[in-house]
Amino acid sequence: MKVKYTCITDADFLISLIKEDDINHKNVLAIARRLVNEEAKVYFPVTAILEAATALLRRYNLPNLASDLLMYYKKPDLLVIGVDKKNYLECINCFDKDRSKQNTPFDAMILALARNNKAEVVLSFDGFFKDKGFKTAKDLL
Repeated sequence: MKVKYTCITDADFLISLIKEDDINHKNVLAIARRLVNEEAKVYFPVTAILEAATALLRRYNLPNLASDLLMYYKKPDLLVIGVDKKNYLECINCFDKDRSKQNTPFDAMILALARNNKAEVVLSFDGFFKDKGFKTAKDLL
């Protein structure tokens, strides 16, 4: 079957998926069900996984949840993708140091991975990706 669309996950989406008291948790569960039903191809960048685990540990003081998240994404059937030099170089080109502090090098990496993997959707609630021409998690609600 032909894949309808390709998605790249961002850290905020991964946090909302695992953190049950997150404001977007129920929406992310609904989006995840839709992605499964529509057989979307979903990539999980290792950078997003590490950023999400770091936030769970530092911002939320949830070391067990951070560990659970890291362990979950080692499943062989998930499309966890790494970063190669091509993606890194594109990330550098995407990063705008003069833009908002909220748009980090991690966001630039997700943007580079989305472009290089021809994703139509970035699974994030961050307006940065919408501004770059991608559908986001909100578009899948």
